[in-house]
Amino acid sequence: MITKQTCFRPNQDNGSMNSLIVRHGDVVAVTQEAFALRDAALESSALIAVVRTEEDQRVAVDAQRMIKTLLDHAEAARKSVKEPVLDLGRDIDAKAKEFTAELKEEYTRLSTTIGDYQQEQLMIARRAEMQRAIELKAIEDEKAAAITKAAIATNDKEVLAAEIVKQDQLATQKREMLAPVPLPAKAKGQAVRQPWRWEPVNMDMLYKMHPGLVTMTTNAREINELILRLAAIGKPEINGLRIWQETVSGVRANERKAIDV
Repeated sequence: MITKQTCFRPNQDNGSMNSLIVRHGDVVAVTQEAFALRDAALESSALIAVVRTEEDQRVAVDAQRMIKTLLDHAEAARKSVKEPVLDLGRDIDAKAKEFTAELKEEYTRLSTTIGDYQQEQLMIARRAEMQRAIELKAIEDEKAAAITKAAIATNDKEVLAAEIVKQDQLATQKREMLAPVPLPAKAKGQAVRQPWRWEPVNMDMLYKMHPGLVTMTTNAREINELILRLAAIGKPEINGLRIWQETVSGVRANERKAIDV
């Protein structure tokens, strides 16, 4: 059985209760009144160990209602104190967004046109690299053909060695005469990157082949609505879900004066 005692109940108006949390400039604090109300609510709640009778339940619900009232007012106070700061933050964001809108648009436009130019220059450089590779292969093929021809023409090892040296020197000269591959020019302070971009085209295939790359989440609102519809006609069952009921007791906040418990 629960021991009876006088428990304090918050009976202030909303304005007073909203002052549970206050802000002075940049300093935010919980008032002493708030701590006193919290301690009173916790002391009342601590008397309730287990609900075994109807009277126990009434006392427990009263204590629960006291806590609920404080929680609601604390939340209201939090919002009241925080809202001006949020309004200021939103105003700052709006002003900054308005100021930078055209700048960001122009920055994006310039980034795009510069990127297009860099891409074109990279393609030119790659074609030059491919052409250079073809010419280098031709030089090596020509050198190999000349050495093979010399090897067929003579059995003199010294003559053949001299021909190999000669062909190596000629190949080196020809390689040095090749034009260097032009690299895309960059302006001072310019940074050019080629990051990889991606977008999903087949989520089922992606999840099947690489499940670690996909985050699966449940849609709680849709699930709850479907369960209620199914429960209206029978026991709700959904493949992939375990569904059960819990008995939960809640209260509506109420502002009452001190009562005897």
